[in-house]
Amino acid sequence: MNRFLPILAGLLLPVLALSQSPTNIEAAEWNPETGEWLVSNGSNLLSTADGVNWSYFGDAQGSHGMEVVGGQLFTASGSTIRAYDATTAAFLGSTSIAGASFLNGMGSRAGEIFVSDFSGQRIHRVDVTDPANMVVSTLVPNTPCTPNGVTWDAGNERLLFVCWGGAADIHAVDVNSGEVSTVVDNTGLGNLDGIDGDGSGTFYVSSWSPARITRYSDNFASAETVVNSGLSSPADISFAPSEGVLGVANSGNQTLTLHNFSASAVVKPVAASTTCAASLEAPSNCRIASGHAGVWQAVAIDAAGRTLSTEDRVIRNFPATWTFPEGAQHTRWILTDPSGCRVVLHPAMR
Repeated sequence: MNRFLPILAGLLLPVLALSQSPTNIEAAEWNPETGEWLVSNGSNLLSTADGVNWSYFGDAQGSHGMEVVGGQLFTASGSTIRAYDATTAAFLGSTSIAGASFLNGMGSRAGEIFVSDFSGQRIHRVDVTDPANMVVSTLVPNTPCTPNGVTWDAGNERLLFVCWGGAADIHAVDVNSGEVSTVVDNTGLGNLDGIDGDGSGTFYVSSWSPARITRYSDNFASAETVVNSGLSSPADISFAPSEGVLGVANSGNQTLTLHNFSASAVVKPVAASTTCAASLEAPSNCRIASGHAGVWQAVAIDAAGRTLSTEDRVIRNFPATWTFPEGAQHTRWILTDPSGCRVVLHPAMR
């Protein structure tokens, strides 16, 4: 996707006008500073608003976990943590953690980040008050499992991390003492990868075996499967509270899938006069002329009224194009914008 970006105050904004697509995706992170998603892609980072059109995020580097906190982006690669301005992608500093070789998941609270050491079975904390002079300490020197995804549980003032391996657990860490406790003993899932909260006390966890997203209550007393299709080795995940959307980095097929859970997220007020309009330009190609920016949903319906598929996509600018799956010419689609405005499309309407 080509973009012509203005130069503001002498700074070139980070999304370069280069077409690119993921080839080695591992982690996803919502960037509230730009309103786009970031994914780690081997040694570089890519940015996207919709999971379809991609651009480089400046010269930023990162192979695994990422975290945006305080207007700054932190990335993990090997034993190195790098810091960037989350808006301009300007490099701010880096630090290496002695003895680490595979820094993986990352979580944060104000002024510090927490990162899992997958190979060393440790969890480190990093004071990022000054990104040019980050201070590292070991919070947990020996985790009871191979630690993967990490997130901060603000409601309970604790750190959460998920385990890689069979019959995987979920653990919590008291950041004052470093004491580890078990939150869920044997989730019944294998190879937990990512964990993130929606800002309202609900947590989402990705697993490889089976490939699914599980949602947990604030005390982890209840769990439900909320996504069990369309995933491929779902790795690190990120929830965008302002959008009500969960981004999943699928390392198996190099895609970012976006899942709308706006009913449990912060709802933005929408003017009552909001309208939406769309039309089919081809049997599987839809042109959305107008509507409310945010997460749109397309539901494919067959002739018997059965739901064939559901897809969520972030749309910010109009007109926009939505291409439906090939071979779906005999279905009809119901498009719904964030305000609840609906458009029903059918090939006969062309």
